[in-house]
Amino acid sequence: MLLAAGADANGKSRDGSGPLSAAAFLGRADVCELLLNSGSDPKLKNNEGEDPLSATTVEAGATQFVAGLLKVQIDIGKVQAGRAKCAELLKNGTGSKELSAAVRKQDVAAVKTLLAKPTGNPNVQDPDLGITVLSWAAFHGNAEIATLLIAAKADVNGKNRDGSSALHAAAFTGSVAVLELLLAKGADAGAKSKDGQTPLQSTEADAATTKVAAGFLQLKLDQKTVDAGRVKCVELLKKKTAKP
Repeated sequence: MLLAAGADANGKSRDGSGPLSAAAFLGRADVCELLLNSGSDPKLKNNEGEDPLSATTVEAGATQFVAGLLKVQIDIGKVQAGRAKCAELLKNGTGSKELSAAVRKQDVAAVKTLLAKPTGNPNVQDPDLGITVLSWAAFHGNAEIATLLIAAKADVNGKNRDGSSALHAAAFTGSVAVLELLLAKGADAGAKSKDGQTPLQSTEADAATTKVAAGFLQLKLDQKTVDAGRVKCVELLKKKTAKP
């Protein structure tokens, strides 16, 4: 709920640790997985230079002492069992990198294979840029992959690390087919990123800005095609946000 409301998955406590360290310390593998899929940095260090993985190695006595200070009731056996799973996730990842790579390569077969796995999660963010796989599909204008992700229960309003959504990505690249799909599936045309930008405003980026962003994201874009697509995207977004 907090992440959906825009909470920072890498927000730091006074000691410099993030929520991932807390989840790892308590052996909450489910929370670790959620945070990793939401862009938490597994290498984020606290003020003492300790990363989340080190939180899984705290000995039992110290764990119980800290839990007492925090007034958290724990079962040390369950904590230690959960820590083993947390350590595995922190070392090997959740599969988010693999799915992100497949979507970015527009490898439909690989996307299908990864989504079919028990660990397949269509709502993951890539661990480097914090961009959801649905947003990557939108950036590439790949409606086929976007359809696969949505069919697998991808959140059409899922947020990227900067607070933007797949709709922002589709609007930015003028990807009309993906934008239409997202709107048809309930994407919020008025959604705002952390800096207050709406999908409609994403269509206003000038050619220079678009080129720089495309280079950073390693997107192959043709500016004329983007511009033409944006015209249609503007029309669709305005129609969706128009007051009755």
